[in-house]
Amino acid sequence: MTITAHSRLSFAALMVVPLLTAAAGAGGMFLYMSPPSEKAEVPEPWVLGPSDPSIAAEVSSTYSFNLARLIEDRCGTIETSALEAVSDREEQDNPVMAAQARTAAAVRAKTITTRHSCDYAFSEIKAAEERVDKRYPKIQLDSKRGK
Repeated sequence: MTITAHSRLSFAALMVVPLLTAAAGAGGMFLYMSPPSEKAEVPEPWVLGPSDPSIAAEVSSTYSFNLARLIEDRCGTIETSALEAVSDREEQDNPVMAAQARTAAAVRAKTITTRHSCDYAFSEIKAAEERVDKRYPKIQLDSKRGK
């Protein structure tokens, strides 16, 4: 029986492949188990960045107040004295956000066409008014007195 070149190559491959696999596994374990070097940087803790300004505008008191005024003809009136006072303050503090809030309220007001959507909008406006009452109780008293 003669050994051909093909069978010699097969025999060599059968011997080398397991050795390479074992070497790669040992090297991987060595890298995995070794302690980090002194130069390794610890990542900074995750910090929240500023939120999207359009989102801030749509949850502002200015948005809720303007929405109440825009749907008044279709849906009726709702108490917004505290929202009005805080809206005025937001307008002074951040006119860009207030302008975005007015625009967003105008877009939303166009979608309110049924009694059900009026009730839903009123529940949002009432919740915003209650948040303002809890957060700024003095503003509510001042706005009712006309200050």
